[in-house]
Amino acid sequence: MVLLVPELTFMTGVPEMRKDSRMLKDLTRELLQSPKQHYMRLTSLLRRIKDSPEASQELMRWGLSLDPDIHRTQGRVLPAERINLRHSSFIPTEDLSWNKEVTREASISAIAMNYWLLVYPKRLQDLAKDLVAAMESICGPIGMRVSRPTLVELKDDRIETYAKTIRSVLGSEVRRGGIAQLSTRLVCLLGRSAGLLSSSCIALPCCASPQDKVQLLLCIISSSREDLYGAIKKLCCVQSPVPSQVINAQSLAGQPGKLRTVVQKVLLQMNCKLGGELWGVDIPL
Repeated sequence: MVLLVPELTFMTGVPEMRKDSRMLKDLTRELLQSPKQHYMRLTSLLRRIKDSPEASQELMRWGLSLDPDIHRTQGRVLPAERINLRHSSFIPTEDLSWNKEVTREASISAIAMNYWLLVYPKRLQDLAKDLVAAMESICGPIGMRVSRPTLVELKDDRIETYAKTIRSVLGSEVRRGGIAQLSTRLVCLLGRSAGLLSSSCIALPCCASPQDKVQLLLCIISSSREDLYGAIKKLCCVQSPVPSQVINAQSLAGQPGKLRTVVQKVLLQMNCKLGGELWGVDIPL
């Protein structure tokens, strides 16, 4: 058995604890402490060692001693960076968090979601509708435009069902996009050969319209399942490349305000995956 001093160790991995949301929340609260809190904990440890006869004797047996205070050195506080949004800028607070600002004001650049897919199991259809409604009401303040998605309802939440449906839907979109692209090229070539179109037509993008291309695939899963998550990501990253987002239904359930908070973060992530820019800083070069 190896006994570790908590104040002198760092957590490197908690695979089992991640399944327990409450334990993970308590762990995060312990890890995310201010420098002052770390100082108080270390000085408390030194004080307990000093006041313990057994600990003092053990240190003396090894010829060791501990200073009563932590070593002090001179440092400096860097000035806070100004965060720039599309129409405003601000200085972050002491906790260096600007979640409220980026969810209340428009991002520097936002990508319109004109054609996207929402995949969900049948028993989560009410949650899917609430999610779409929340996205439509929240997207405005952050500068995004979210159109109604193409709903893909699954009969169950098995991995095979997700994989087969996603592969089928994305495959049909690729085929339809290829036909539209070929048709557009034929129209340009025939038009120029007949003298109906000028040679400038060749500079036009010969591809399918934005409505013919899936911009993003959003999947709702009923619980935290790494095997299902990995299968979805493998499909969307390797076999049929398309930006994807996976949401755990448990993170959307509960208090009404929780849904809004989660949707705000999800929209910001989706905007980044589509090539949008949330915020920036001044680089004095």
